[in-house]
Amino acid sequence: MFVNDYNPLYDDVFLYSGFTGYPVGLNPNHPLYNTCKDYLLSYSSRPRVYDVLNPNYPSGPPESVPQSQYPNYYNNQSSLSWFISPTVLQSCMHFSNSTYYPSDSPGYGNAVFIAKKSGLTAPNYYSFLSGPTDASIVNYGPFYNMYNYVRPSDLYDTIGLPYLYFTGSAEVPGSVTGATYYQVSAFDVGILDQVTPVGRTVGIPIYDISIPNMIETLGYTFNYYTLNNQSPGYCGFVNINAYTIKDNIWVRDSQDRMVPAYVYIFFADPITSGQWSFKTFGPRIGYGYNHDSSSTVFWYNNNKIYKLGHVNTVGTHTDDGTLYNCLIGILHSSHIVPTNRYFIDKNIFGITHMQNTNGSTLGAYGPDINSMVNGLSACISNALTTLSSIWS
Repeated sequence: MFVNDYNPLYDDVFLYSGFTGYPVGLNPNHPLYNTCKDYLLSYSSRPRVYDVLNPNYPSGPPESVPQSQYPNYYNNQSSLSWFISPTVLQSCMHFSNSTYYPSDSPGYGNAVFIAKKSGLTAPNYYSFLSGPTDASIVNYGPFYNMYNYVRPSDLYDTIGLPYLYFTGSAEVPGSVTGATYYQVSAFDVGILDQVTPVGRTVGIPIYDISIPNMIETLGYTFNYYTLNNQSPGYCGFVNINAYTIKDNIWVRDSQDRMVPAYVYIFFADPITSGQWSFKTFGPRIGYGYNHDSSSTVFWYNNNKIYKLGHVNTVGTHTDDGTLYNCLIGILHSSHIVPTNRYFIDKNIFGITHMQNTNGSTLGAYGPDINSMVNGLSACISNALTTLSSIWS
């Protein structure tokens, strides 16, 4: 991403011993360092390289540009990943799959966006800082293939979950049989389990926040709906089709700068049911380019950062009559997916991982809410019937 008014002293997430190479610590001058350094440690550490050209500048930086500004003219070419528990990673599926699993990821259609849980391993390791300052690099892995669909046997139940029938299995050569798998994470959002779990002892796993909770925290009424009554373009808000948030939004880009931004949240015509999308834009975002996928958008609230989603394409967005370049992506949670029950049952994260409207992890899951409402309605109906028979 090209960052307008880029200042490495304040915008860089990391410190480096030189202009290239892996980081040596977190940047104490970044505005979020003091309150969020433990969260930032749970994001992978990528080397800063200057040999991958920004396609907008195919000949490299303009003459006289100082080396400190080179991140605006080059790009990292490696995906960003993050711990959601002491042992489990999450990442942008299409970027990581295309990087690490060019042929063996069992998928559906375009396999790099949707993949089932399998037993295959891949030679992928991810690098993290050992601490906030004077840090070394620690590699974790290898990891099983990334997935966002699981077998029914992995779920408590499948009520309301989108499903796909995977025909064939890469882990069984020549297989033509298939099976039904259920979606447990948003489109293009992947989960990586370590082959031999090695717990990360520093950093705080990255938290999600459900869309209803975020909107209601900001003072708006969220109109709940389930998988059965949504329509393309309907986003679940009352009297509006989307919502723009301009306070406390940050975006972390492909060169590990994290700058303030705005975010436009909307419900998209889904590829898989329950999909929410966003556009992040603002005066600091010049434009995005190839390899910005996995750039992550956060909401900063009460000295915590909550992951909203990651970038998977670029475009434009008009706000108050101004046309902005923007990064477009997938929100990682709504009140429909992911199925928090799956993550909890599998001990991937604890019940406090996701902040939800009513404080319950299951409360963010649409069918749970719907079932609760139906149950209460049935109780009321039965009570009225009983009372009516008594009075008559």
